[in-house]
Amino acid sequence: MFSKRSLGGLFQALLLTVAVWSLCSARSWSDTVSFSESQKDTLKCVKNGPCNTFTTGKFTMKGMFFTDVDLTQYIDLLATDTELDITIGDWLGGGQLGDDPKYHNGGTKATINLVDTSSCTSGQVTHGSIKFSASLRGVSITVSTKTGSTGCDDYEDSAIADEDAGDSGSVTNTVGVSIALSNGTTHLNTNLNVNVVGSASVKTVIKNGETNDLNSVKVSGSD
Repeated sequence: MFSKRSLGGLFQALLLTVAVWSLCSARSWSDTVSFSESQKDTLKCVKNGPCNTFTTGKFTMKGMFFTDVDLTQYIDLLATDTELDITIGDWLGGGQLGDDPKYHNGGTKATINLVDTSSCTSGQVTHGSIKFSASLRGVSITVSTKTGSTGCDDYEDSAIADEDAGDSGSVTNTVGVSIALSNGTTHLNTNLNVNVVGSASVKTVIKNGETNDLNSVKVSGSD
């Protein structure tokens, strides 16, 4: 797709280093991931009128993937047309590395912003981001985003917390994490199952003659 000369200076240096490392020791790293999510319901009422319930929250994830792969064999994935697809529970996200206007073929870092259009202002709202970083140790991916919606804005879907909305007390769950990199000719994929722990609660609120159950959930997981 492009010559090694187009690689960024950092990754070129790392490619020279890997030959020395491979003579000294075998790779012993493993994929790791950690995440957390919180969400809660809020009530918005019109004076002497009806009420609407909105669910908002925040989801963050950080992981190191493809640690058992020799990334020097997949240099062509460092390209603007490479697709990054992430699945975490009920959340799907991603995009092309080239969605970062600063990214160029051979680069090792890219930021993909998560955007939507406000129904109130018709303007674009950036509510989160996916950060991609490649090195000899693997591919680091960080996700940070708002979830749910308000009266004006729709954010990302809940990844984990929605599974336990409506429960009360401690919660346990298992969530699947899938990361895929592909540019049509080369493909990498990894999958993990991660245990989740947390807590959930339900609060009953009576307002304007209406009874509403407001849910709150906080969960986290690591592997």
